[in-house]
Amino acid sequence: MTQFIQHELINRAEKSIKIRETVSQGYQNWLDIIVVEQENARWLKRLIQEDGWPRISQIGTDAAKAAWKIAYHSGDHLLMRHCLNLMEPLIQDGEADQKDYAFLMDRFLINQGKKQLYGTQKKKQDGKVVPWPIQDENEVDQRRKAIGLPLLT
Repeated sequence: MTQFIQHELINRAEKSIKIRETVSQGYQNWLDIIVVEQENARWLKRLIQEDGWPRISQIGTDAAKAAWKIAYHSGDHLLMRHCLNLMEPLIQDGEADQKDYAFLMDRFLINQGKKQLYGTQKKKQDGKVVPWPIQDENEVDQRRKAIGLPLLT
């Protein structure tokens, strides 16, 4: 069963990446992306409902990263929040990646119209790529350093 889950997570994440690449290459059918992401989100919901968040020690780093990618690209705020709640207690034991958690948390916050914590989410503004607004911006580099992300300043 574990091999099936590993294979399915990785294949689903790769399918998401490939369909996103077609958009970046000029193919402009966003509906295709939405269909893939919603299908992936439904599958991940069933998986975590039955088994909880996929632990690195059980499915490996690549499959755990794939689960994160599915949650990250899902656009489903309830799923993101649920995944964050499942991931958080696993970080201390190395069963979930703290950087993945930070990226998902920031994406979740930005999508909720709130300021991000880690400065991982960027946007184009006046021809430059800049971070979306950051909560307690003076402390962002401390938060980033604590989880192994490079400093913003």
